[in-house]
Amino acid sequence: MAIPFLTPVGLGLRRVGQVLTGAVKTTAERTTKAARSVYGAVRGAVARGVSDTAIGGILRRTGIDIPAGVADQVIAKERRRRAQGAALQFLARRRTPNPDRLPLSLTPIARRYAFLVRISGVDVDTGEDITKFVTISSDELMSREDIERRAEQFLEDDPEKYKIRNAQFQLFEGMKSPLFEGGIEQ
Repeated sequence: MAIPFLTPVGLGLRRVGQVLTGAVKTTAERTTKAARSVYGAVRGAVARGVSDTAIGGILRRTGIDIPAGVADQVIAKERRRRAQGAALQFLARRRTPNPDRLPLSLTPIARRYAFLVRISGVDVDTGEDITKFVTISSDELMSREDIERRAEQFLEDDPEKYKIRNAQFQLFEGMKSPLFEGGIEQ
């Protein structure tokens, strides 16, 4: 529910009443929902090195109704998040990441931290090289070694799901939840 003195200036009394009763979504609510709707596609495209212009074209061609400015913001945030989180690949094995340098996740995550671990190896069925990713979430900050060990446990606990032999694990990126930022749980 919006608070009257925090509503944007110039909405008009009727519009403010609609916002207060929940009949109309605020701009922030629409933007967040719009950004979440394209986040998966943007994340995949950024990971594959697709240009900003091409990503915008793909979103338009697929019929996703999102303002161009919102798409540009999501793309820019994902590129920054990816660059900040990717620095974890070079973290010493027994060191823990600096939480102040972890980027905020763009979508809600249930735990305080989430780390993506790349698992590379040979596919058991085909014999081809394969790369998969596992997300490790935790409320406690862990060392790179502990994060990679937890990913290894996933592989050992469910070998039928991953079907990888000669597996190598590497911390790929990480992020923190905005819900816990500043120590305030919401």
